Amino acid sequence: GGAPSAGETCPTALPLTFTGSTASVSGTTSTATRDVTVSTCLSGPDRVYAFSTTSAKQLTLTLNANYPAGLAVFSILGGACVGEQSCDSNATTTTTINTLIPSGEWAVVVAGLMSASSGSYTLTATLADPPVNMLSNGASVAVSGVAGSSRIYTVPLPSNVASVNIDMSGGTGDADLYLSQGTQ
Repeated sequence: GGAPSAGETCPTALPLTFTGSTASVSGTTSTATRDVTVSTCLSGPDRVYAFSTTSAKQLTLTLNANYPAGLAVFSILGGACVGEQSCDSNATTTTTINTLIPSGEWAVVVAGLMSASSGSYTLTATLADPPVNMLSNGASVAVSGVAGSSRIYTVPLPSNVASVNIDMSGGTGDADLYLSQGTQ
């Protein structure tokens, strides 16, 4: 036993500190163990970094490693990693995740692709304002258009969301609402 060391679990996550809109950190998983379960995407030793946002953001993560590695993004609730937002490992030494995240606390997990995969890495994170047509929980949007026109809106959701309710009401004319996950 003993308590987990810094960066081994979500409660002991290392801070991912942003200067302006960018954060960068170098580290190693050579002395790490696998502590965070990231579905079936990654199964090697991991390091955990945490940050928070006060508004929805476009998060871009780039991992450069000297071993087959990947990234996972989790929402944090009560210190625990709960909702896997994104996980990517393409069996190479460079991995990128680009995802919309709502406001809240977030964990970025750097892990080896397999149980024997570990080594050095550099993680770069960028936070940007989301696309103009991004909706947030409880938001109302006034929409107008001419016949045949369309509007595309994005709604960032943590992976642990079981259902979504979107209503369209009021106005005049004949409007249709289409929903899809991950595509336009």
